[in-house]
Amino acid sequence: MNNSRFQLTTLFLISLLQATTQAFAAGATGTTAAEEAAAVAAQTNAVAEAVQAAEQAGQTEQASAAAAQAAAEREAAAAQEAQANQAAQVTTPTRISKFKQHDGWPPMEESCFETPADHQAYTAARETWLQSHSSADYVAMAKAHVTRQLAFDFKYTQAAPGEPIILDATGSRVPSGLIFYSWSTNKDGFTSAGITTIPPGKPGSSQKVRLTLLDDECGINYPQTFTVISK
Repeated sequence: MNNSRFQLTTLFLISLLQATTQAFAAGATGTTAAEEAAAVAAQTNAVAEAVQAAEQAGQTEQASAAAAQAAAEREAAAAQEAQANQAAQVTTPTRISKFKQHDGWPPMEESCFETPADHQAYTAARETWLQSHSSADYVAMAKAHVTRQLAFDFKYTQAAPGEPIILDATGSRVPSGLIFYSWSTNKDGFTSAGITTIPPGKPGSSQKVRLTLLDDECGINYPQTFTVISK
């Protein structure tokens, strides 16, 4: 029993006692029994209504507290979900194949070649290599008929002497369009970033940059080396 209900119950008992006392006193003053009974009933009803109102107020307060707690829990859950969604939004694709299809089985699809003739030449070279397993036949298959399907487009810019050099290979193409880049100046392995930067050298000095393109759908990867001259 909370404090409000206890106080009102006490008030009810006091009022009942007072009403009883007044009833005895009424006998001395000539007040009728019916009038005194009505007065006692009125006081009793008033106190009972007050007790009921206090109980309802307590229930309302408990309901409000429960609603506030539920709202706080929903807000916390929404914040956790937002953090999880933000963590899941990774800009760099994570799918990287083993890019070993041209080393054995299964053979590459025709869609991985620019022309049907290129695919036919690759298929014939692959069959030859599977029978001989010689390094010369492997080079003929991989370099002549596979890696040449990759189109390198490399350029670099430098705003002024001493400024970083920007390397750009975003114009490069692979048959499936699912392209990844690996820069010798970046130790992160294959990435979807076709642009990177390197520190400048002395004016007029040159640097070698190795770029590897990967077609993650067709399983083709091949490197080329480019020369960069600092301003």
